[in-house]
Amino acid sequence: ALRGIYLDNNRLKNFSTKILGNQLRQLTLDSNQLEEISLENVPKLNSLYLSDNHLKDLPWTQLSSLTDLVELDLDANSLENISSELWTLKNLKHLSLKYNNLSSIPPGIKALENLSYLDVSHSEMNEDEILRIESELSEREREDECNPMIFKY
Repeated sequence: ALRGIYLDNNRLKNFSTKILGNQLRQLTLDSNQLEEISLENVPKLNSLYLSDNHLKDLPWTQLSSLTDLVELDLDANSLENISSELWTLKNLKHLSLKYNNLSSIPPGIKALENLSYLDVSHSEMNEDEILRIESELSEREREDECNPMIFKY
């Protein structure tokens, strides 16, 4: 069964996982021209790389159903918002959102109890938003001091 697909540096404008098979673990679509993506039929996906594309939005409900997801890289897109549905991904350890147009992220990130890396650098967030995120993450860290957090802003 197919475990990984690497389609970096192509000119893909949209992509669907519907026909890839339900054993896929890693999908890499960095440096394309993606404007749309569908994330169906990939329940075992644990790494998703979508950096350097033209994504303005994502299928948040489909994304939140990827309960095995450990690493999510959305760097260098045109995202202005992310959905709090992302906070249901309890296995997520690495979330990179740098170089997007995010002015905030929804409250509740502390629900990502396994998150050890968050990068929101080069975004549109002001100091108050960064402090709010730091506060949420520090609450979580007090609950789990064995899981050190790297937060870049």
